Amino acid sequence: YGPGQPPLPIRLIIGLLIISHMYNISDEQVVVRWVENPYWQYFCGYDYFQFKVPCNPSSLTRWRHRLGQEGLNKILSITIDLALKKKVVTRKELEKVIADTTVMEKNIRYPTDSSLLNKAREKLVSIAKKTGIKLRQTYQRLGLSIKRKVDRYAHAKQ
Repeated sequence: YGPGQPPLPIRLIIGLLIISHMYNISDEQVVVRWVENPYWQYFCGYDYFQFKVPCNPSSLTRWRHRLGQEGLNKILSITIDLALKKKVVTRKELEKVIADTTVMEKNIRYPTDSSLLNKAREKLVSIAKKTGIKLRQTYQRLGLSIKRKVDRYAHAKQ
């Protein structure tokens, strides 16, 4: 038996973990996109363009579990200290964090949501009553039963 496969460069693994966190993408996506992006490859320590995936995505998961939250926080603090040392950022720039919430996920309901469709029906009925329009049928009971059926079908993926 030999010594086994040589370990992956630490700079590569840490770089991939940082990129994965920065862009909020999965391990599989970061490995595939790494092949297409020469900037990411240079960031991870490669001077020449690589055409093959650098590692199996499961390696990143194992590294993340080995490092734990404390290890990842330590890497972040070392990165910030290095940026301060190299004068890429100043202490004053790190005092205040500005978060742009326009890119954060919102609680969005889609037009196919049965609850949203039922609420729209209820609002239309209430508007019709306020304006004096007499409806022959409001579909209140039928709307609720159809909503329940749609929810069951969606849950069963039918």
